[in-house]
Amino acid sequence: MNSQQKIQGKKALSSANIGKIFGFLAGISWALVSIFLLLHDQSFRMRIDGLSTIIDSLRIGVSISFVSESMACIWVFFAVISFKKVNLITKTFTNKNVLWLIFGSIFGGPFGSVTYILGIQYIGPGLVSSITVAYPVLAAMLAYLFLKQKMNINSMIGGAISLLAILTLGILQFSSGDLRSCWGFLFALFAAIGWAIESFMGSKAMNKNIDPIVSIFIRQCVSVLFIGIVFVPSFNAFKTIKLVVTNIDVLWILGASFIAIVSFVLFYISINKTGVGVASGLNICYVVWIILFELMIPKFYSWYIYILVITVFCAQLITLLPDFNKNRLKRKKE
Repeated sequence: MNSQQKIQGKKALSSANIGKIFGFLAGISWALVSIFLLLHDQSFRMRIDGLSTIIDSLRIGVSISFVSESMACIWVFFAVISFKKVNLITKTFTNKNVLWLIFGSIFGGPFGSVTYILGIQYIGPGLVSSITVAYPVLAAMLAYLFLKQKMNINSMIGGAISLLAILTLGILQFSSGDLRSCWGFLFALFAAIGWAIESFMGSKAMNKNIDPIVSIFIRQCVSVLFIGIVFVPSFNAFKTIKLVVTNIDVLWILGASFIAIVSFVLFYISINKTGVGVASGLNICYVVWIILFELMIPKFYSWYIYILVITVFCAQLITLLPDFNKNRLKRKKE
């Protein structure tokens, strides 16, 4: 090995290590987003009385999502400028595959973000994250059903364990007789489904040479427009938006929206430097970080909840392991 090859090897190793750090930080930052949204909800409800019905909660969820997504749209536009990708925005719309991105954004942005926030309001970020962390498995299932993409044995095992743990969690929530817990579980499940559809459709778009950062910007724009045009009038959330924006608690949303975009950018950089497997493995650690951050608030759950959360997390790690059965077949052929 000559000196040039050694230098290239060191650069590749350095790049991979940086990618791992970014993936690690992406997971922590997303956990902070969830905690910030929880703190906003607690503070906001202490100031505003008479918000007890499901319609009130939906109205708050829509209002917070609209404000958060709008702020995130501004933050990501600054990222587009910083990375000098403004000229790619118009070029992206000449690509017919941008329609996949737009439709995916509707499921992931408006439906995903609103139900995620509602889930946090009802059962807390720890429980919500343990359910939504399974969205990659759901996305893989969609790819298997509609695109006939093969799932390796590890994905099947990890996915089955995740879904069984989530199903157990759902049964426990419904059997408790607590209507609030039932709604919280359903909202978290809807968020996971929304993100899975977004991931499924978004991957098709980005496979067609659509820049990841530009895709985030388009996603945010679509999300803001859809929430503003469809959800806000439907739930008559205009006054609630005014309450959210004019309250000092909006600083929590401002921080959450900024950190969310940082998390997205870090995750995409991590994918670029280390690959999807490593980046995803580091990113899904957010469920563990959320639980740890909640202990500092403090917020506690029943003992079995922690077992189910750890089970889902470990199952997700299994899906990221190499396909050992496939590797054995390759070795036999060689």
